[in-house]
Amino acid sequence: MKKMNALHALCAAASLLFPAVMSAADEAKANWFQPAFPEKETVEVAPGKTSGYIKFPALPAKKGMTAVLKMDARILFSSLGGWNRLCCIELNGKYLDKNTAANTFRLLGRGETMATTHPKEKQVPYWKSGSRPALLVLFAPKDFTKVDGRIVNQKLGYEYYLDISDLVNSDKANRLRFVNLFPGSLGNRALCIQHLTIGYVSTDMVGKLAGKIQPVQK
Repeated sequence: MKKMNALHALCAAASLLFPAVMSAADEAKANWFQPAFPEKETVEVAPGKTSGYIKFPALPAKKGMTAVLKMDARILFSSLGGWNRLCCIELNGKYLDKNTAANTFRLLGRGETMATTHPKEKQVPYWKSGSRPALLVLFAPKDFTKVDGRIVNQKLGYEYYLDISDLVNSDKANRLRFVNLFPGSLGNRALCIQHLTIGYVSTDMVGKLAGKIQPVQK
């Protein structure tokens, strides 16, 4: 017992002398999003409806930084299962679509498609084009962190980061709203937006994340 206690004491002392060191790469991944404003309250949008305007102050331009929208988005169901392109986002009177004005992929850190084991949907595009472009979202209960088991990359969860550099206002207030494209005839399934804010990501990091799968900040 005395030997075990001495061993524990030695290990504790070693942990103080030699603390775990996070690599520069890991540290960069853990801190790449810099929120500019507090998160907004949860927004729920009924099927076929548009939310009221959610307002943010002007976002000042910063050298070497790109404006990014961060959110948790899902269609509310009582259990896990399924996905579709149903989240339409409007910022300052214009819809977010697949690419920015600079022709870069708008969604960061998720790739261009979602890989699944569904036999008819092995690679599901994240965006639907059209008069109201829409983003792919999952069907799940409000507070679930686990995702549909058929999704290959389970770690991406419900968190989204979107490059809004071409649509954000740097000199006046920003007005954001959401449209739920879920058909009301199929049930009262609200689009739920949580942890919503805007902020900055370094332009170099955006280049590494646009259209690519990368570890997502937690």
